[in-house]
Amino acid sequence: MAKVIVVGGGVAGMSAAIYARRAGLECELFEAHSIMGGNLTAWRREGCVIDNCIHWLTGTRRGNDLNRVWHELGMLDGTTPVRRRTQLYESEHGGVRIGLGSDLEATRRQMRALSPQDAREINRLIDTVSALTPIVCNGRLNEKAGSILHLPDIVYYRKATLFALAKRFRHPLLRLLLTDYIGGEFCALALLFAYAAFASGNGSVPVGGSLAAAERVRSTCEREGCILHTGTRVTQITTDATEANGVILADGTAVFADYIIAACDPVVTFGTLLPRHLMPGALERRLYNPHTPIFSALHTAFLCDRETLRPFGTRIIDSPAFSVRSGKRLPVREFSHEPTFAPEGKVVLQTIVFQTAEESRAWIELAEDRQRYRERKASVADATARAIETAMPALRGHLALLDVWTPATYHRYLGANKGAFLSYAFTPYAPLRSLPSRVSTIKNLSLATQWLSSPGGLPTAALAGRRAAHDAAVALRTSARTTHGARGAVKLSNES
Repeated sequence: MAKVIVVGGGVAGMSAAIYARRAGLECELFEAHSIMGGNLTAWRREGCVIDNCIHWLTGTRRGNDLNRVWHELGMLDGTTPVRRRTQLYESEHGGVRIGLGSDLEATRRQMRALSPQDAREINRLIDTVSALTPIVCNGRLNEKAGSILHLPDIVYYRKATLFALAKRFRHPLLRLLLTDYIGGEFCALALLFAYAAFASGNGSVPVGGSLAAAERVRSTCEREGCILHTGTRVTQITTDATEANGVILADGTAVFADYIIAACDPVVTFGTLLPRHLMPGALERRLYNPHTPIFSALHTAFLCDRETLRPFGTRIIDSPAFSVRSGKRLPVREFSHEPTFAPEGKVVLQTIVFQTAEESRAWIELAEDRQRYRERKASVADATARAIETAMPALRGHLALLDVWTPATYHRYLGANKGAFLSYAFTPYAPLRSLPSRVSTIKNLSLATQWLSSPGGLPTAALAGRRAAHDAAVALRTSARTTHGARGAVKLSNES
């Protein structure tokens, strides 16, 4: 049986391993950290769970292609409850709030009641979101055909930034509502697609969050017969002339295989595991494009008393301390829906402030001076707490800091380029074409990473893993060679 090695145990790596096994390949996966999941992770502080990843999961509605992938991977296993929230998020300014609710018509009425003068743009927005629903949910052909009537609007939103869209509205809170989602420079269509998925029930939250989801996928890997190694760092992908043939582990062990799938950050693959010059040119141009906004952020987590908190899901509030990408706004998410995430009578609050590439680079450099890094994080925590207490006076004196994590955290934990946790930002100029998973510069090597596509995220990672496994199966069937995998593992001497 031909053997595949997967380097990296995030969603893409686990997906590649599962689909490789289902293609009849022997598979061995190496993950440097003590648990599987990569970005799909959480950690504990002061008896609380801090969730890093799932704000909501696209593909939770049955009957669409992505939902089937989640069931194949075990991300959704038929027994895990899925919670559908009433709002994607809400924006607050000057004591007034408006949100994007799961009921499109109710949202239309609320927006028009707030700003009758914006009725035309509100109708255009909600009608287009409704028209996108069959597309995001894999609706029937006649349903998708109805979307064609809104093609001019879809094209407009694809070409417009959220900043440009916001300017078409007169009411200041509606302008904030549109730019609060992911920042004003992003493509307006990104927000509409997300809202369509949410409103249709195709964007909900699996109970248990990121850590539980990662554990379900890991269990699927084991059931399929994948050999999993955690706490095992790969230091090199070995090659025989122009062909990948195995990996070298941190302890010097060489493990051979017939095919390698690199499911780690591309900067790690090409720069640590392989020479940088082997990175495909198209991938390098995307990764290092200085004009492409990145998905990196500064986060805080607090603990508060449940009795002082009125549940709101996600609310974006004013925060003068943060500017640039954040636009002096601060998204706050509460986890009252996850009672196991905090001690009884308590609730975890988390915030996120998107960072520019320059801000991210500054955090990564600052982290080299541990004292200054800790002082800067403490300053961020203080400013964040003040913003929350100003917007929600009932929480004043009831916030306890749990953690602060930064772009430097992602850089250290994942080797992430510029400290980014998602791939290329979806701007009006972002290329939508996915790059090939097979590496043209070296045989028998594929990439399984969200960095091959825009805009990245869990669905992109899962599909990248499936595609890499398919490419491996096709390549090995074509070559009919299993010579490398039969060599197993060999401990190299210092002279080797």
